[in-house]
Amino acid sequence: QKLKRAWVGQIFAADACHKKGGIAILIAKSFAGTLVQIHADPNGRYLLLKGQLQGLEFYLLGVYGPNVPDSSFWRSLTTLCSSYQDHPLIIVGDFNTVVDASKDRSSTVSSSSWDGRDLPALMDSLNRVNTWRLLHPTEQDYTHISRAHGTHSRIDYVLTSPEISDHSMIFLDLSPPHPRPFQQPWRFPTYLYQDKDFFQFLCSKWKDYVQFNFSESLSPTTFWEAAKVVLR
Repeated sequence: QKLKRAWVGQIFAADACHKKGGIAILIAKSFAGTLVQIHADPNGRYLLLKGQLQGLEFYLLGVYGPNVPDSSFWRSLTTLCSSYQDHPLIIVGDFNTVVDASKDRSSTVSSSSWDGRDLPALMDSLNRVNTWRLLHPTEQDYTHISRAHGTHSRIDYVLTSPEISDHSMIFLDLSPPHPRPFQQPWRFPTYLYQDKDFFQFLCSKWKDYVQFNFSESLSPTTFWEAAKVVLR
């Protein structure tokens, strides 16, 4: 029920029996093709869909990677993907690791020795490419903010077969920048400014947010979009 939105046509999910897993793929009503679920990881780490669009058969794999070393996860994921290696396969999700620490982290000091090792190995073995990096070969822009480590990182990726990347551009649209006409955009309740205690509380939290999350290398758009999520 929490995932239902006016624009959502289909919801596919792989649940986990604990809080360290669980993944969902939301398909817009405007999607002109068909999708069916063919595999769901019992630990909620990945979810595989089979689809057709304009006569093209493809596979969509959603991934939620562990944030600790887990060789069994990467082995099982590689084995699964290898079964569809000869088909158009799009792999999307939060991998909880980076492809290249020098480009995908705001700090060149990795938080762990395994960071930046497993995902590139997966990409090499499956011959998959990072579509965002193809379009932005030198740019540093991030999808995740870690308050604990005071760093920003790009750990969310869209990986595709080379033949897909050579013929069409791939977009991963997590939240529309312009709300649809039937959606009510979120607005800050301005009446709260009249509450002096709340105003002081907000100013204090905003200073903390800026202190722990602002970076010269972070794009203003990414910084502000993340800030709005915290404000809500």
